[in-house]
Amino acid sequence: ILIMMFALVVIMGIGFAAYSQQLEIKDTSSIDSNWNVYIKSVDPKVSDEWVTGSGKVDKATNVKADLTTDLKYPGDNVIYKITVANDGTIDAVLEKINFSMEKEGTVIKYYYSVDDQVTWNEVAAEQKENSYNEDLLAKTTDDFYVKVEYDPTKTGTATEEEKSNKLTLEFIYTQKTGGGAIIPDNTVSFGGQTVTLAEAGDDGLYKDEYEDERYIYKGLNPDNYITFNNESWRILSIEKDGTLKIAKKDNIGRRTFDSRGYRDNTSNGTGGTYCIQGSSGCNAWTVSDNFVNVSKIGTVLKDSELNTYLNNEYLRTINEDSKYIINHDFNIGAPGDSSNTDDIATDISQEALYKWNGKIGLINVTDILRTTISTDCTSLSVAYNNGSKSVCSNNNWMWPQSGWLWTITPLLNITTNIRIVGGNGYISSTYSVDGGISVLPVLYLTSDIILSGEGTIDDPYTINS
Repeated sequence: ILIMMFALVVIMGIGFAAYSQQLEIKDTSSIDSNWNVYIKSVDPKVSDEWVTGSGKVDKATNVKADLTTDLKYPGDNVIYKITVANDGTIDAVLEKINFSMEKEGTVIKYYYSVDDQVTWNEVAAEQKENSYNEDLLAKTTDDFYVKVEYDPTKTGTATEEEKSNKLTLEFIYTQKTGGGAIIPDNTVSFGGQTVTLAEAGDDGLYKDEYEDERYIYKGLNPDNYITFNNESWRILSIEKDGTLKIAKKDNIGRRTFDSRGYRDNTSNGTGGTYCIQGSSGCNAWTVSDNFVNVSKIGTVLKDSELNTYLNNEYLRTINEDSKYIINHDFNIGAPGDSSNTDDIATDISQEALYKWNGKIGLINVTDILRTTISTDCTSLSVAYNNGSKSVCSNNNWMWPQSGWLWTITPLLNITTNIRIVGGNGYISSTYSVDGGISVLPVLYLTSDIILSGEGTIDDPYTINS
């Protein structure tokens, strides 16, 4: 009996061991919920070749679009197909669409359809908001249509003002389970991605405290890597207009900003009346006729040598990704630093006194002052003073670890000098433009791009379209 009982215990032990192995959990998993509803595309279809129509998505919200139309004759129209995507994991509900006309009472009529153009509903002047209860499930898209038409019943000649108009429409979505903002306050959407803002003191994306609706990457190594031209670049900021300001991760070598003799420094030469100090070249980035919306401090008749190189020879080395580069304003004014009483807000305003609109430029000094998470980096004066060395360069991914970089920021009142950013921790203003300093190209990508990836060095953002 004892032998039989012992054998039975052994058999039961083997059976329990086998049973327990079947229940062993090998892996764990988590649910990743995120909200990502945005206007994916706005495609206009014109009725005639002389009709024009365009749509621009507001990248600050990604759910608002401006439709601009120019019609000539009664019956002319543009039909816009607007595709809204839900790339998140949370089901959404369209609660309403808000319409806003730039001008009312013109010969232009607006209609909308939510059922593939089966039914057209007129957008009346007094009807600015329309309620819905339409699902947009996760990982799906939905199409809406807006028709802009020159009233076919009109006769006679309309004024140019009557024939052109702009309509803004905004899609208001909430979570299907009820409630929830379209974009939470602590997130930013760009390129089809939604990024959570960083906590104070952490690497990541921050609201720019100096410019509204602008966001900037700060810290020692934030996740802002992007592949461009088959190379590693980094996102500096998301601008108010939705464009991405990016800088090449590594410099492209040392070049002269403006060689001696490249621009004649006489008042009648190519340097104009501005570049007349000495013979060491000139710190003016561009021809004065290219200054945007500002008064001129003097004439400059030829672009700087580095400007010419970047926007010609270097630009031609960029592959098909060059189609995503847009002409954009670069601030090229000269902030002062001698009084030690300036601040970053003042420095920004002084840089913005002069602007250049072009494709490829350089960083300006307030760019690099704002990419540190140090709260002690408060002005150009601080970064210029060697006594406060490293205050602005610490925890700053943009600051070169060695060597020096050109900026696009000239020295105030000394036309032969430009500001450079150094690996020894401060900004210098004593360097002549005819010297050899490393070049870090900077450019703006269109707000319409769609990105994939996580932005890390191992999984950088990649442009899909």
